[in-house]
Amino acid sequence: MVKHWQGFDVGLVEKEIAENRQWKIIKNNEVVCVFAITYNDPIIWEEKDKDSAVYIHRIVTHPNYRGNNYVKNIVAWAHIFCKQKEIDFIRYLGR
Repeated sequence: MVKHWQGFDVGLVEKEIAENRQWKIIKNNEVVCVFAITYNDPIIWEEKDKDSAVYIHRIVTHPNYRGNNYVKNIVAWAHIFCKQKEIDFIRYLGR
């Protein structure tokens, strides 16, 4: 399995946290999933990047919690988040 998220610069993650763009899901006081969002991604989405959108990146689930539909929950959360922020689209690269 290729793990594209490994090797990210700590400074990048710290910046995302400072900008409230790094999120975590906690269950029983344990971090079970983390993900990041951004508001632009021209490298992947090209022309569509001009749209009002939130982009979900680097969804990582703790191995003990895989299979619990966290991506589905993240997308459901993103619908609420986008409605509150008046953002038109949710984008992520699924499997």
